[in-house]
Amino acid sequence: MKKNQKYIPLTGDDKKLTNKFIVITNNDPKNPKNIIDGNERVLRARLNDALFFYQKDLMTPFSKRKVGLERITYHNLLGTVNDRVDRITKLVTHWGHQNKINPDDCLTAAHNSKNDLSTLMVNEFPELQGIMGKYYFNAEGCNNEVAQSIEDQYKPRFAGDDLPVGKLGKILSLADKSESIAGLISINQTPTGDKDPFAMRRSALGIISILLSENISLNIDQLISESTALFCKNEQDRKNTANTMSRFLFDRLFFQLKEKGNKPELIRACKNYSFRDLYNIPKLLFSLEKLLKEPTSMEICAINKRIKNILEKIDVYLLANNNVNESLLAEPAEKNLYKLFVNLNKKIKQAVKQKSFSAYFDYCLQYRLPIENFFDKVLVNSEDKKIRQNRITLLNCVYRDMNLIADLSSIASTRND
Repeated sequence: MKKNQKYIPLTGDDKKLTNKFIVITNNDPKNPKNIIDGNERVLRARLNDALFFYQKDLMTPFSKRKVGLERITYHNLLGTVNDRVDRITKLVTHWGHQNKINPDDCLTAAHNSKNDLSTLMVNEFPELQGIMGKYYFNAEGCNNEVAQSIEDQYKPRFAGDDLPVGKLGKILSLADKSESIAGLISINQTPTGDKDPFAMRRSALGIISILLSENISLNIDQLISESTALFCKNEQDRKNTANTMSRFLFDRLFFQLKEKGNKPELIRACKNYSFRDLYNIPKLLFSLEKLLKEPTSMEICAINKRIKNILEKIDVYLLANNNVNESLLAEPAEKNLYKLFVNLNKKIKQAVKQKSFSAYFDYCLQYRLPIENFFDKVLVNSEDKKIRQNRITLLNCVYRDMNLIADLSSIASTRND
């Protein structure tokens, strides 16, 4: 009605669809009844067609339709729709287990998620995919949550659309979208410019929206790793595909968070943490914004940048040592810095674990004066190799603690520019 005939359906006080609709004409007809009768006749014919398709489709049990998906090509390089369902099923069963969802429900939902693509109804009305799957599964007496997830796998269909209702629907939707993106990237089909024939940007925004909406036990790093592993058996191919998918998803995350009024430099600073815990990223951005209102915040960001510049010149293997040798600390300034590190290290990690971001940044601010004093009084590049390495290790330990959830040095660079 809405898409093909451009009619406006009417609902009752109970929000349920009635048998009335509105049709709009661009002239002043002498006999409105003829227009009404004509449009009712057109709609009645379409509804009769739909009823025929529905009744015909019910003759084949919905749960037996998966075999028909073997005859539908998804992509000539990615196999059939049935192949795709098998890949989605692997993700849903694993992620469902992580989120303590009934394993039978996960398997049933994923296994039958695309069955309606083999129906007459969806063949005639493609926009009803998922919707008809829910109704056909309900008609078979299926668990209502499972049936609802069949429809919800396609949500959100557009910006501002409803999200999947339950956790099962969210997991199925995430699996559907991540499998699609990973597969297409693996065959070099990443969108360029305005071209996005497979609606990958919409799928990416759907993933971001779902992970922002509920504290699901699944982070983007894991989602990317396990999705790309479905397509790339070679380690280097998997790494390249995962990196491309990571950049692609972060671009969508950046866009969405920026649209909500967050500052670009803060979003970039939180990139690494956001991929581990997207649900808490709004809270983190709020705390970071609060930090930058502190009078000494830019000093701590500048200090981080200075330490980063030092560490970037050091061989990676030298930074692998996390143990500061206290007996090699000679100057009072480095002893004081080490003492503060020992005092704050556990508190900082506990604050991150408890998502106490404001407390975390308060701890970071305590480093400002001791580090400034360290740089004023201590020569990092000592002639004694052991002392030099020990001081670098101390700086590296402090730097890691101050950048567990945000790259403060990047904020200094942006603000100074």
